[in-house]
Amino acid sequence: MTQSSQGDLNYDIPSGIGKPALRALTEAGYTRLDQFTAVTEAAILQLHGVGPKAVNSIRSALSARGLAFAAPAGASNNPPIAEQSSSMPTSFITTVTQAEDVNATGLPVPAEAVAALGTKKRPPVKVTLRGYTYRTTVAAYGDVFMLPLSAEHRNAADVQAGDEVAVTLELDTEPRTVNVPEDLAAALTEAGAAQAFERLSYTLRKEHVRQVETAKAVETRQRRIEKVVATLTGQP
Repeated sequence: MTQSSQGDLNYDIPSGIGKPALRALTEAGYTRLDQFTAVTEAAILQLHGVGPKAVNSIRSALSARGLAFAAPAGASNNPPIAEQSSSMPTSFITTVTQAEDVNATGLPVPAEAVAALGTKKRPPVKVTLRGYTYRTTVAAYGDVFMLPLSAEHRNAADVQAGDEVAVTLELDTEPRTVNVPEDLAAALTEAGAAQAFERLSYTLRKEHVRQVETAKAVETRQRRIEKVVATLTGQP
């Protein structure tokens, strides 16, 4: 950040923001709070050096003046009516959590973010974090909501347990189809388990296919196909 920008009487960026974020904002031309009303949080997070903590500070400063970041495309600053809420993306900041003694991680979701997507407590969603998008379903544990974050998605988004991340959720209205490899499809049909497979959730179908297609040896692939069939048919 230059001395001239810091000494500018119009400069009112929150002083608690770290130097890398301040430098990135200044270089991008942001020196006044009112400029952020014309840009979304997601856009600011794309600036190298600007993270969720800096966005939190800016959001708080804007709120203190009765201002806010621009709404995402297609959204409105006004409270959405029920018919609109199902298609409106919603963004929030959360921390990647990890269950004790296991490798599983997840993303806690604020209840208001789930409510913004519609009335279902387990809506199918598209999750975007750090520029990476994947499809899943919100898990509900009473009044606690979580997004599963597998090792595959964690690595693709370059995040790990403990990271604070900005997340955007969008209701997933596209058909959830899974391309089943021919050998798995043939085994399911032969065992009379094809319909049972199709009744599985999108996540389970995708995981079964992933297990089969990531096998590095023919024998391993066949064993995994047999395991899928056995699971669906109740065979030992």
